[in-house]
Amino acid sequence: MAPGNKEVMVVVKLGRVSMPQHLQQHFCDLLIQLYQSVDSIVHQYNGPVAFSESQLASVSNLTFLNYFIRGDSKYFLALARKSASTLQLLSMKSLLDTDLTGLIRDENGNYVRYPFLKTLWQAAWGKVDASRLPVFPGAVPFPSLASLSFKGSYPFGDDTVFRGNAATLMSFDIKLDCSVVDLLRRYAVFAPGRHPKLQDVKLELAGDLVPGYFSTTADYMAYALSIAPRAPVRIIDVSDSTGIIGEPEIMRISDLSSIQILTMPSTRLKLWQVVVLVKSLPLLTDLHSGYPKLEPIPAGVSKADLPQYAISEFAPMGKRFRCWLLVEGEDSVVSKETVLCVILLALVCPSFDYAALGKIRREEFMRLLSETIAKDEYKQFAPRLQRLLFYGWKDPQASL
Repeated sequence: MAPGNKEVMVVVKLGRVSMPQHLQQHFCDLLIQLYQSVDSIVHQYNGPVAFSESQLASVSNLTFLNYFIRGDSKYFLALARKSASTLQLLSMKSLLDTDLTGLIRDENGNYVRYPFLKTLWQAAWGKVDASRLPVFPGAVPFPSLASLSFKGSYPFGDDTVFRGNAATLMSFDIKLDCSVVDLLRRYAVFAPGRHPKLQDVKLELAGDLVPGYFSTTADYMAYALSIAPRAPVRIIDVSDSTGIIGEPEIMRISDLSSIQILTMPSTRLKLWQVVVLVKSLPLLTDLHSGYPKLEPIPAGVSKADLPQYAISEFAPMGKRFRCWLLVEGEDSVVSKETVLCVILLALVCPSFDYAALGKIRREEFMRLLSETIAKDEYKQFAPRLQRLLFYGWKDPQASL
């Protein structure tokens, strides 16, 4: 196929296939021949690969490179470098290799520039010593970057990846630990007004709350929102180490009104806490938390009266709120109380379509939901609650 006519994507997925050593070179030769003829590569193979310099030099003008390997990624970083002038999407996943020096510098030590790269996605699960991470003074490798995601540890010792793209960066996803927070602050990566197009911020704590930076859950969330004060923010895992958030914390969270998706998977919220959050977060669409608790029930209100009480006191609220994902813990049990919490929320939130559960407990939840809706006290709400039965079987696609 002639250069310039590349339109084909090659996908290599071999899992843990074991290959005799004398066949490995033939396999690599075949890969190079395929790679020479395409502009998009998806490579998922746990076995070793090795390419010569001449072979690597023959592959260029890639626009899409996605690899998932177990070991050394140097050959794929070299493939990225050879296509630096055309690459638009780069997705790198390695179980062991965290060193991205080969992406930023070529074999002669010169800096490499990717002028058209829009999406950079990196995940590596190898151990990282933050004090020995590479730095690249003066390098501006990604001047057009729009979407940036680090699923593993942040791989640089400085702000290399953020340079030159303040005007183009639209989406940002990173795990926070002490070293990352310190780096972001030291280089003023998210100084006010620096990223005018930033639309989506997704943060995840690498462990418990970061000592010295976030003493409370609300401190952490306030920091997340300060990154993009005018943009919807997705915040992952704001549970504290005990999995319990009290009234003061909930009330402070409720002041942070630009949150779109809030995930606290190890925290069991009481229903009144969910109501406070949904009422106070006008952009909230999704809440992920542990199985809910109904108590305390307002004085003088019976369980049979709860539907009418909830409607009169709270409806309508949370006009964007659509999904409550119940995260299973070791002691999670689907009960009538769980179902009642979901029903009450559905009655006061006009857009609420489904409570999502894992496959193990979903069938039991749907059985109890169906039985409860059929009771006399809920028949008048049947048209509204039928949606829960329909959407409840949906296996939610994680929007995170």
